[in-house]
Parts: sequence; structure tokens; C-alpha cells
Amino acid sequence: MNARHRLSLEASDKAIKAKKRRLLGLRRNALTISITELITGIGSFLTTPFWPLYALSLGASMTSLGLLQMISGLLGVFLMVPGGYLADKIGRKRPLVIGGFVAALGSILQALAQDWVQLIPGMILSAGLMMTWPARQSIVADDLLPNERVTGFATFFTFMMLPSAIMPMISGYIMDQHGLIAGMRASFIVAGILTFVSNLIKVRFLKETRTDLLKSDSHSETRMRSLKIILADAFEPLSIRAVKTLFIGCSGVMLIFGLQQSFSAVYAVEVIGLSKTEWGLVSASMGLVSLFIRIPLSRLVVRLGERRAIIISQFGRSAYPTAFALSINTPQLIFSGFGYTVAFNLGSPAFQALLTEVTPFEKRGRVYGLFGMIWGGIASVSPTLAALMWEFWGAASAFHIASIAGALSSTYLLIFHDRIVTEEQMRSTGKT
Repeated sequence: MNARHRLSLEASDKAIKAKKRRLLGLRRNALTISITELITGIGSFLTTPFWPLYALSLGASMTSLGLLQMISGLLGVFLMVPGGYLADKIGRKRPLVIGGFVAALGSILQALAQDWVQLIPGMILSAGLMMTWPARQSIVADDLLPNERVTGFATFFTFMMLPSAIMPMISGYIMDQHGLIAGMRASFIVAGILTFVSNLIKVRFLKETRTDLLKSDSHSETRMRSLKIILADAFEPLSIRAVKTLFIGCSGVMLIFGLQQSFSAVYAVEVIGLSKTEWGLVSASMGLVSLFIRIPLSRLVVRLGERRAIIISQFGRSAYPTAFALSINTPQLIFSGFGYTVAFNLGSPAFQALLTEVTPFEKRGRVYGLFGMIWGGIASVSPTLAALMWEFWGAASAFHIASIAGALSSTYLLIFHDRIVTEEQMRSTGKT
């Protein structure tokens, strides 16, 4: 038995043993990712709800705000596919750690910005976090057994989103007391430090899941591959019909996500008239609701089935932008946010589990990268479109159009959901 084969067997034996150890429903790698994402999220949810207001305070116009979001989002889009490709080809851990350290520096640079143009370098570096998304999702998917995926992803997202129940309210209060710019700069510094710390934990405790790379003789060879072959390999998972159907069926909700991230805070403060503390309360209430309902809803997903849960979620989320635009006070915003949160948490673990089921292990990084690219591309363009609609058709117009787009893509998913067939179903029915 050669050394390479012995290392492969030892790694496989360790992986099998690790599969048996669980804490809070998650095994070592998934638990490590969950804890580190919680740490990162503490800083992220200090800044994210108020970032558009920060850019406006530094002199950006509504159109400039849309362009800033598009620059950041499109850069993240371009990093998603390489991130997914690297996660499949060189392992999950390295892209995850490198992207995290780059993003930590980006937060510090945004804290130092003196005008909105100076936000751009920090935004570019912060987009490095997007490169980590395919590797992160793949690591969690790799650690979950088929019968655990829905609940496992729900537990993971509960960890990751836990700070959203508290931090927006805290940061809103800080900014009302000390000023938006001073509060945001302090929050960005905290976010950068926490992201750096979480990556140190990943370096120490995260184990590589692509142990099959150890026994690949070709992996050790230094071969030159043409860009055309690499691109074809990176986009090859789009040949899976179930993946294409899921991507198209979720496109309208991706538009809603981009609009919500970029303009909800501005609309609530500038149009409805909320204080920053009140908007922080609205954001925190959505996170608090998620904290209590995500895992119970995952059990409902098991009863409904993943495809049915995704379709119900899609239509529910499509109604949210219009409900948000029609709200006139804090209680109404909280109520509409509650509906969106229920719909989101019904569909999110179901989508992650189903995407894992229809994707072979060796393609998961690329599939998550491609999904991130499409999601990020649509979410990045939507702020610019919303800014133009805001200027020409009124502040609420973008929200209503986003609801229509979400309903159309949800209808597509309803009609063609039978195309989403897992590998096990294909084998049992003899399909190719």
C-alpha cells in the first residue's frame, strides 16, 4: 500500500468517525462554520441595515447609491464562479479562509472613507466574502446526511442569522445617539475585527472535506489548461435540468432580495418617516422571528416536501415588497416583515437541501458558485433599476414591480416543478 493510498484511507476513516459526532444537530465542520458565521454576523448586522444611509450621508445620490451597490454586487458575482470552481478543484477550506481575510480589510477601509467615492475600495475588498459562499455552503452540505439536510440547514442558518435579532436595534440606537457617520465607522471597525477573528478560528479548526483530492494522481501534476476548458468545466453543472429549473424559478425573488437590501432602509426613513432606532427595531424583529421559527418550520418542510415548500415560499416572498410599500408605520412594517420572514424560512432550508440533493458531491462548489453568480447578478442590477424607477416613477414603484417579477418566476416554478428530479429518483425511474 503506497503512502498516498494510506493517507486517503486514513482521511476517509476520520471522515466516517466525524460523521457520527454531532452537537446541536451539526457535526464538526458544519458546527465550526455556524459558530464562525455567527461571529462574523455580529459585525455584519451592525452595518448592513444602515449602509445605504451611510452612503447617502457621505454625499451619494440615489442613483450613485444604486451604482455603488451594483459595483459591489457584480464584483461578487464575478468571484462566485471562481470560488465555486476552486472549492471543487483545490478544496473547500482555502477559498473560504482567503476570502474572509480580504473581506475583513474591506470593512476597515469603509470605516475610513471620507466621501462616498472612497467607499469603493472597501466595497471591492468586502466583496471577497462572496467568493467564500460556494465553499461555505458546500462544507455544510458535505457534512449533512440526506435525512438531515432540511433540519441541518435550518440549524446552520439559525446560528448564522442569530445576530440579526439584536444587532440592528443596537446599532440604530448608537447612530441616533452619536450620529450616523460616527456610529457606522465604529461598527465597520468592529465588523472587520470580528471577521478576522472568525477566520483565525476557521484556520485552526476547519477540516478539508475534499479528501478525494488526496488520491487524485492528476491533482499533483502541473498541467496547463486553456481558459475555454476551465470555463466549460465551471459552467458544466448548468447541464443539470433540475438546477436550471430552480435557478429560473427563483430569479424574481433574487430581484426582491436586492431591492430589500438596498432601498428598504432609505424608504422607511425618508418616505415613511421612521427614526433609525425604529428601523433597527423593524430589522431586529425580523431576525428575532427567524430565530424562533426557523427550526420548527424545517419540520413543516419535511411534511410538505421540499418542492412544495419552495413554491409556497416563493409566492409569499413575492407579496412582501408591495406590503412593505403600503405600510405607513412601524407596526405595519413589522407585520409585513413577519410574513416575509415566515416565507423565507420556509423556503430557504428546503432550497438548500434540494439543491444539494440534485447535485453530485464533486459539483456542489460549482453549483453554489453559479447560483451565487445568478443571484448576485440580479440582486446587483436591481438597486440601479430601483433608483431609476424612484427618480422617474416614484419611490414605491420599484417595490410593486419587484412583487410582479417574483410572482412570475414563482409561477414558472409552479408549472415546471416536476423537472426537479434528484439523482435517487432518476435511478429509481430509469431516467438519464
